[in-house]
Amino acid sequence: MTISDFLKLPNFTDLRPLAGKYGLLSEVTNVTVVDTPDGTNWLNGGELVITTAYMLHEEKDLLEFLRTLSSKKAAGVGIKENRYLTEIPESARKLADELHLPLISVPEAYPFQIPETVWEVSVTSGETAKLEVANGALAKIYIKRI
Repeated sequence: MTISDFLKLPNFTDLRPLAGKYGLLSEVTNVTVVDTPDGTNWLNGGELVITTAYMLHEEKDLLEFLRTLSSKKAAGVGIKENRYLTEIPESARKLADELHLPLISVPEAYPFQIPETVWEVSVTSGETAKLEVANGALAKIYIKRI
């Protein structure tokens, strides 16, 4: 599944791509939340990273975060606007474009929960899917080409 495919799912239509349009065809291997300064240490590549930007106190921190996500081969990043960042700075949008890293606006009221519609994602031939469940809720989706 690509970032573009993910954004077309019924429960995700209110997520808006702001920058990094050349990365919208990046393959998503899983969705994860990063809200700690060292959270990127555990990325393996292909993640759609969702964050409130709690740990990104200054613009330079946000730019460094985007560079780190790119170096870790994250598929994209969704940031909850109006939570800790009132708006995504233009410098972050430009950097995301340069890195081809999709930068997605996540509405403030949006819960950090993957809705059940993701269960309906069909896997094409040549791919396997693993759904990870935690406390009765879908926690992560792994999609792998075989």
